[in-house]
Amino acid sequence: MSPKWLTAPALILMGLALFLPLTLFSNAADAVRAAEGHDASAVPVAAVTWTEALGQNPASRAYPRLVKAPPPAPLDPPAPRPSPAPLQLAGVLRTDLAIYDAPPPQGRVTKTLPAIDAYGERSVVRALRAGYDRQGDRWLQVLLPTPPNETRGWVRESGLDVSPREYDILVDLSDHTLKLRKEGETVATYEVAVGTSGTPTPKGEFFITVHVPNPGGAYGALALGLSAYSEVLEDWPGGGQAAIHGTNRPDLIGSSVSHGCIRMTNANVLELGKLAPAGTPVRIVP
Repeated sequence: MSPKWLTAPALILMGLALFLPLTLFSNAADAVRAAEGHDASAVPVAAVTWTEALGQNPASRAYPRLVKAPPPAPLDPPAPRPSPAPLQLAGVLRTDLAIYDAPPPQGRVTKTLPAIDAYGERSVVRALRAGYDRQGDRWLQVLLPTPPNETRGWVRESGLDVSPREYDILVDLSDHTLKLRKEGETVATYEVAVGTSGTPTPKGEFFITVHVPNPGGAYGALALGLSAYSEVLEDWPGGGQAAIHGTNRPDLIGSSVSHGCIRMTNANVLELGKLAPAGTPVRIVP
């Protein structure tokens, strides 16, 4: 005989108490399996907040979990920096200067450049590039104003008064032209006379070493001495040093008639001299 409390309503209530937990557990398990199986309807594509996940994701409502955010998109690469321009510096010697074949400690002294040149002016060098020694001192590789042509060496920058040069000069021997340039752009073109085939104008990278005003005669109103030296003349004033200078024969401008110097009209060389101080780069091409 059944106990008195085991009535029909009591049995119904007991059945519901057992059935509802099993149903909820089954739904939760199905949701978790769907999420673990990467069901597209169960897992949001984009990262969402906790509140959004609870509202959009059935699995999250049954078994709340954080949704991992995707990694941030890579930043755009920075624009490439322009390559540094070549040095366009001139250095005026403060005192006699030791010339090295490389910065110390590897470098050794090869010669000493006097502070005063043969014209009684302070010597000048043209800087090509810079470097540093182990102590952090800055050194410059320079073109020297001495033969042989395009001789280079390293000097301690502290021994120089360094300043930039705004212009450079390009001489084209075949065209008989001299171009004054600023930042690579031609600002003036002059017709010139150059060396003969027997006494050619030296070719290469040079610079103006000195201004000699009013030399007179065949040198005209101004001579701009160069770090270039004749490769065929030995017994010649200045050791065969070439120059850009004026002339007393303007009718020969545009031809190949000189001993290696570059001749201009007096008016043109005076104009050039105002913009091209000592240390100005000069490139001479065939």
